[in-house]
Amino acid sequence: MVYAKPRYSNNNKITLSITYSSDEAVCYVKIKGDIGTTSITNCTVSLTDSNGNEVKSWSNLSSQSTMLICTKTASSVTKGETYTLSVSAYVNRNGSSEHVTDSISKKY
Repeated sequence: MVYAKPRYSNNNKITLSITYSSDEAVCYVKIKGDIGTTSITNCTVSLTDSNGNEVKSWSNLSSQSTMLICTKTASSVTKGETYTLSVSAYVNRNGSSEHVTDSISKKY
C-alpha cells in the first residue's frame, strides 16, 4: 500500500531524521516554506515509542524566516525499540497560515 504525502500550498519541504548514539536519539527537523513565507510558528516536535508513549516533546518552537531547523536530543532510548518522530507547525505566507505535519519511524 502506498501513502501519498500531502502537498501543502505554503510549505516546500519537511525533512525529519532520527539518529542514535549510545542511549540517545538525536532528532532533526527542517521545515522550509515556499518563497514569501514570513514565519513558521507553533512548532511541536515529539518522539514516541512503538506503544505510542511520549519519550520527549518540544513545543513553542518558531522561526521568523522561511526556514525552521532544530536538533533535539532525547535520552534513555532502548536498543531494539522503534521510535517515531513527529512534527506539527504553522507556515505563515501571503497573509495565510497553513498547518503542516509529518512523521518518520526508525528502529534503534
